Amino acid sequence: MKIEISEESFEFIKNLSKEINIQNNRCTANPFFYIIKDKEMRCVIDGNGQDTYYTWSDDDDNNLLTKEYIIETILSDDPNCKNPVEIFEGLLNNDEIISHEVAEFHTIPENHNIFFTEKACVSHMESNRHHFREPYSYVQYAGRNPEINKLLKVVHEIASCGETK
Repeated sequence: MKIEISEESFEFIKNLSKEINIQNNRCTANPFFYIIKDKEMRCVIDGNGQDTYYTWSDDDDNNLLTKEYIIETILSDDPNCKNPVEIFEGLLNNDEIISHEVAEFHTIPENHNIFFTEKACVSHMESNRHHFREPYSYVQYAGRNPEINKLLKVVHEIASCGETK
């Protein structure tokens, strides 16, 4: 049986196969794929959160910041500051800087997308960083997924043909 594909498609498959074969498998057996792991913050009832965030108003933009981050910012602005906690508590009393609305959150792990190469995974994270909080790539074994297993075998088989028809 002969299958005709464009030169561009063949080059894509050949390059994909090559990248899959040379990339770091992170001690994971073939077949494997990469996913983006991240954290989603979900607001919870007061007293039930893992983290407390304060709304910081800045040029009509609201940001959620932790107490620790605000104190670090105070210290970075003035390394000689003797009592940054006192300054933080003073900011809490200024409605124009930090609102009195305090939110508590749980951090929930999330998986995003799948990629056959680490290069594509990292590229996606970099170009879409604004959608993530703390993204990192993670390798997952796909041996019990017959579709991915077969698809990757087909990719490698096509790539090894060496000619397009």
